[in-house]
Amino acid sequence: MQAPIHLGLAFAVGAVEFESGWATWGAGLFVAGSGLQAIGVTLNWITNTADQFAERSPGFYFNSVSTYAVLPGAIIIAAGVLSRL
Repeated sequence: MQAPIHLGLAFAVGAVEFESGWATWGAGLFVAGSGLQAIGVTLNWITNTADQFAERSPGFYFNSVSTYAVLPGAIIIAAGVLSRL
């Protein structure tokens, strides 16, 4: 699921050519959030978590924290794309 998101991100950043500093911050936050999400999913898999929400597994916390990186990254990228249309 993350691969198409990152490919779309790369295309959007390349297509609109907005300021590289902001693009780097947005992409960096996106990648950090995806890394946290991958760690959370892996922890859920290693601990055989059936329902991360009911069990409040360690993976659940990594997945929850990933939102705080992905959301600002998405806002930065979206604002950059929309400002260059």
